[in-house]
Amino acid sequence: MRIKIRKGVFETNSSSMHSLVVKKENEYYTQEEMTGRMYLDDNGVWKIWSDDDLHFGREPFQCLGDFSKKVKYAIASLCGYNDNAKETFDNIVKLVHEICPACTDIVLPTEYSYEDDSNTTYYGYVEEDILSDFLAKENITLKEFLSNKKYAKSMSLLMVMNIVFINP
Repeated sequence: MRIKIRKGVFETNSSSMHSLVVKKENEYYTQEEMTGRMYLDDNGVWKIWSDDDLHFGREPFQCLGDFSKKVKYAIASLCGYNDNAKETFDNIVKLVHEICPACTDIVLPTEYSYEDDSNTTYYGYVEEDILSDFLAKENITLKEFLSNKKYAKSMSLLMVMNIVFINP
């Protein structure tokens, strides 16, 4: 993975399509903004129905411009290829509830396995996990990444990591 840090630039090329964008100002999601795209049931359960919602690869293009997309990306990145996926997922659910108390639980889609005639939880897919390295290198908690609007992510064709700092 190649890392480029560009400060105060406006990106128009294709490498910017697979980038973590960090704006300078801190701005946190309101409770209304967080729940706006979660589609919670009467008990506060967020059911993610489609596998596509947890797919972050070359296609389809996904921009993490809201809280719900960032949570889905975190689930796919941190649980998708993790031997402790269930434990990691449970910790993410607790964190989401801490940040957004209206969300009491998250239900993920399942995949049917013909081999053992069972359903397994689908945690998602990322072509390249840049979230884990970014959180570690920048000393940012997952809570801060999810709740702060200054962290955005875009995914598309080029598999190059750029950390782009944008001046307001």
